[in-house]
Amino acid sequence: MGNYSLFVRPGMTRLTTSRNDGRDAVEVAQDVMVSAFSGGADKLVMVLVNYTDQPRTIRPELKNFKGIKSYRTYVTTADVKDNLKPSAAQKFGGTFRLAPRSVTTVTLN
Repeated sequence: MGNYSLFVRPGMTRLTTSRNDGRDAVEVAQDVMVSAFSGGADKLVMVLVNYTDQPRTIRPELKNFKGIKSYRTYVTTADVKDNLKPSAAQKFGGTFRLAPRSVTTVTLN
């Protein structure tokens, strides 16, 4: 719950997300699940749950967020050192890498 309660703030709007890989709801629930919240045209929070035992790379289409330039990730895995472990701010290059069996929160500005 920390991935939501720490980063999704009152007044943010939940965004509709979709996938372009043709997976049905059952397959998605066993793969990578995505939720996204907007705090305006230059603030986006994504919570990504990787249920698989493999690392995954996702490429979100941020059609209405042209001003996004950087991001930070906060990763939680079974490793106690990875409880919302933050990354340094990084330039947004279009993809995110997800650790196996992880919850990753991405804050984009």
